[in-house]
Amino acid sequence: MRSSTTRGRAPGGLQTGRGIASDGWGEYLHGDVDRVRAFAGALTGSEIALLG
Repeated sequence: MRSSTTRGRAPGGLQTGRGIASDGWGEYLHGDVDRVRAFAGALTGSEIALLG
């Protein structure tokens, strides 16, 4: 599975299970999302370790 990150403010609500392609949003996930955790900013290595 490919992962990517885009910096900046999102124009809408939180979306999971899709990515950005050359012509806009697409590449929808073909499967299920079991759990999602959202954070207001980047986590430090110590904070990630505490997630379990």
